[in-house]
Amino acid sequence: MVSDSLKGDKTFQRVFKQGSQFGNRHFYFYYIANQDNKNHLGIIVSKKVSKKAVVRNRVRRRIREAFRLSQPELKQGYNMIIIAKNRCADASYAELAKSLSHLFYKTHLENKKRK
Repeated sequence: MVSDSLKGDKTFQRVFKQGSQFGNRHFYFYYIANQDNKNHLGIIVSKKVSKKAVVRNRVRRRIREAFRLSQPELKQGYNMIIIAKNRCADASYAELAKSLSHLFYKTHLENKKRK
């Protein structure tokens, strides 16, 4: 399944106000079920992470790629917002992917069970 971007201020506000939340070392994570049969992802990387746009865009690309690769294992039909914390700027791709996988596991959005 392909995920789309989460668009519109009203949609973001609905996820923040009515959705569930979870956080770990690298991310804050908000999610809520939607009526579609696909996931919509919003990524927020603020200037608190880094003043340099190059670094913020790199973090955003890494999050998007890790999410794309984890899509087959995820339940479908959710609006999700991932907010990057400061330590994301110095983290490797492997750390970010592992942290994202941890979020999905803890929020029960993964279809597969871990061993």
